[in-house]
Amino acid sequence: MRLEQALARVAAERDEHLAVSVVGGGSLTYGELHARATHYAAALQASGIVEGDRVGIVSRHNAEAIALFWGIMTAGAIVVWMNDDAKGKDLPAVCASADPKLIVVQGEKQQRLFANNDEMYERVMELEVLAGMAVLPPEPITGDDSAPAVIVYTSGSSGRPKGVCLSHKNLYTVDRSVIEHMPITPDDIYLMVVPMHYVHGIMQLTVHLLAGATLHFHDSFLFPAQVVDALVNLRCTGFSGVPFHFNALMTRGSLLDRELPDLRWVTVTGGKLPADAILTILERFPELEFHIAYGQTECAPRATALKPDRIRRKPDSVGSPIPNVTVEIIGDDNTPVPQGQKGEVVVSGDNIMLGYWNDPETTAEAIDDQGRLRTGDIGYFDDEGDLF
Repeated sequence: MRLEQALARVAAERDEHLAVSVVGGGSLTYGELHARATHYAAALQASGIVEGDRVGIVSRHNAEAIALFWGIMTAGAIVVWMNDDAKGKDLPAVCASADPKLIVVQGEKQQRLFANNDEMYERVMELEVLAGMAVLPPEPITGDDSAPAVIVYTSGSSGRPKGVCLSHKNLYTVDRSVIEHMPITPDDIYLMVVPMHYVHGIMQLTVHLLAGATLHFHDSFLFPAQVVDALVNLRCTGFSGVPFHFNALMTRGSLLDRELPDLRWVTVTGGKLPADAILTILERFPELEFHIAYGQTECAPRATALKPDRIRRKPDSVGSPIPNVTVEIIGDDNTPVPQGQKGEVVVSGDNIMLGYWNDPETTAEAIDDQGRLRTGDIGYFDDEGDLF
């Protein structure tokens, strides 16, 4: 299923339920989000966007920008959410690779990022202009769930941005698996601190909206104590981040000194949080479901997750494969090795990327002739099927 089709189904059922809320950046119910996405799809088509075009977004977290994300896919185009850091050092390379037909910006700072690139600046449109266009309903599209949905840029180990092209099926496969194995319900309230130009941000957005839950965006992690305040005051049931986020919440945000009666689960991904930090959090919040997840952008992005009931026994594991995803350990001969033996971690399933955008050679290095993602990571499975 295409992502915007899945969102439309949820919106029909959860019309007046709060979908997204951004600190200082507005809010939308599911009905409003779907209506705004439909408007943006029509406005993009009226601006000359056709199926398969790339459309860039350069914006901080903002309810209208979130609606635009869905509107781009509704128009059959491909989302390229760009990093809007102050230096914009990767923007020229990303623009050269993705070649967006249109770049939608929100704010003067975002416009200035393109001031020295005449070719790209000619393609820039303010979000407010697109939002205010008078349009007819959007034209239907022909693309199915195998079509590209997003291109996520990651430097990886090469030092140059690589465009990971993920289809609707790639993301929907992971979304449904995460909703199933955690589980995530329509009653959940999630606090999001990860930027949307990371695949983790895209996955958390799509996962929670397809589950019918509510997302609150906190646009800054400069003051971790304010993030903890948001967890408390918004009565959030879920939170996820990379090790940096958890370390900051513990050392500078007074996380361990607060009461969090509504928080049901947390997930750490994107790196290793030391076992003593995990166990310290669980000692302070013994009822908390702590998930450890592993994957790469190239697998949309999740491959495994450790079950909360095992985390105290083996906080160094990243768990077993999530539903609908296969993870193997292979040796030098590219065949699976016995349980307990180390080898390269390879991932297969409908979550594996379409490839790196306009880079077939690098794609062939990452995906083998059996369709498996060669992660380059070394690991082994224990006797319970959990990956280390």
